Amino acid sequence: RGPACPLCRAPAERVRKAGELQVDAQRAAEVRRAVGYSRYEAQRREVWAQAADLDERGVFGELPLVCAGSGHVSAGARQKMCVVEPQYLEMLRRALAPGGRRSFAVLLHPFEFEAGAHCRVCDIIDSAEGRDGGLHVVVEGGPPCRVLQVQAEAVRDCPAPLFHGTLEELEEEDVADPAEGALMGAASDVVEILGLLGRHLR
Repeated sequence: RGPACPLCRAPAERVRKAGELQVDAQRAAEVRRAVGYSRYEAQRREVWAQAADLDERGVFGELPLVCAGSGHVSAGARQKMCVVEPQYLEMLRRALAPGGRRSFAVLLHPFEFEAGAHCRVCDIIDSAEGRDGGLHVVVEGGPPCRVLQVQAEAVRDCPAPLFHGTLEELEEEDVADPAEGALMGAASDVVEILGLLGRHLR
């Protein structure tokens, strides 16, 4: 599912700033007649207040961070994930609860919970409980982001913390390539090994 109008659920374009939001006047009039003027105006003011708040905090605000072990999540592509780690199960339970925010960010490069890391927002499309006690989810890759700040949350009965990141959106072409990062890391290891061998052979 892509972006949708919070009032009528019609498909909408993804935007970065509240000023880029566009309102279909004809559709707005239809919704206003259907729900009543007072209710429509109250909801409209609430939506614009939320949009202004997101402008101030960044488009995505703060999202849980997930290290999936591979940075292979493409924009617009859907992917199945099997989640068994306790902290991520808790994250999904919160997201899937009524009123929960059905999004998180998967680390792309490096696979570290640190400021400056690149990640991709993923929207939860579907979910099902597995026989192993885990959760199977289908996610859709959204826009790439950079982590600005990281906070760790201690989750009850979980040995590992749940990390949250404050995010800013990146252009697709600015996203670090995980394969390139791995290649550079391997090359660095080779150079270090050759240096050690050279010193021992002197």
